[in-house]
Amino acid sequence: MALALFGVFSGSAAVSQDIGSAPAAPGIVVVDQEALYSQSLFGQRVQASYLAESSALAEENRRMEAELSEEEQRLTDLRPTLEPSEFRELAQSFDDRVNEARQSQDRKARSLSERQNAERQTFFAAVLPVLQQLMQERGASAMFDRRALLISLGNLDITADAINEIDTVLGDGVEAILDTQTTTTVPDQ
Repeated sequence: MALALFGVFSGSAAVSQDIGSAPAAPGIVVVDQEALYSQSLFGQRVQASYLAESSALAEENRRMEAELSEEEQRLTDLRPTLEPSEFRELAQSFDDRVNEARQSQDRKARSLSERQNAERQTFFAAVLPVLQQLMQERGASAMFDRRALLISLGNLDITADAINEIDTVLGDGVEAILDTQTTTTVPDQ
């Protein structure tokens, strides 16, 4: 008889360990949710897209910063030749543009982060049927995240099989995203 001891620690990940080579406990399987996401074609596509967009945004931020620094230096150089009221007006206009640019870039960064989070939720909604099928095939009635597993006898982890099946069923997830966006609201993970 297999023995599984589960502990959920709020705020910290539990360390899991398989003991011996006893058969898996009937009715229980575990997966590494992070590995499902980061090692699947779907998750890798989302991560690559996010990194590319983040890099482009960072480059845009550096370019804007350089342009604004040059403009600030020109304004500083002009200061001795301008009337104080004229300089204040130019300085205020410059400050307004800087604040507008900063707010615009912050909105872009938030939007990018929100899209990444939405795609992550879409991923977990899309893989749910795949995970349910794997559970049925193994006679499992419960699935836990590997981080919630403290110790077990036997091999309960089906992460590698789940990733293979997710890649087979969903590929890079482009169609799953389109299907989910048009048919359902994704619940929080």
